[in-house]
Amino acid sequence: MKSVLLDTNIILRYLTNDVPAQAEKVKKRFLEADEGKFQFEILPLTVVEMIYQLENWYELSREEACRKILTLFSPDWMVVKEKEVIFEVLNIYRLNKIDLVDLIIWTTAKNENKKLLSFDKDFDKLSPKIRLEP
Repeated sequence: MKSVLLDTNIILRYLTNDVPAQAEKVKKRFLEADEGKFQFEILPLTVVEMIYQLENWYELSREEACRKILTLFSPDWMVVKEKEVIFEVLNIYRLNKIDLVDLIIWTTAKNENKKLLSFDKDFDKLSPKIRLEP
């Protein structure tokens, strides 16, 4: 099976259908993946850009943006790099007013049993408390 990285614009076309002709092309590729011809990969940086675009350009709520992304990531042929971290981050992000990148850093540190050196007190809203004062 051929592995292919996805750019943010591919995912946005599919999720928003804002350019119907392009969205249709993406749907065909996703059907091919469902038939086993492709496996698509998504990088954590792509997830950050997707959230930013969905919230700021398409004016979706955090909850709606995260719901759409998590649903898209469910097929086996959609491989999310650092999937456990990204899923945990999106589930925390959709319910909290904490920066997405900060959540990726916090979740990674937590999962690796590390402390996090930061001036940002938003980390103190999360449990466990792993932030260290500089």
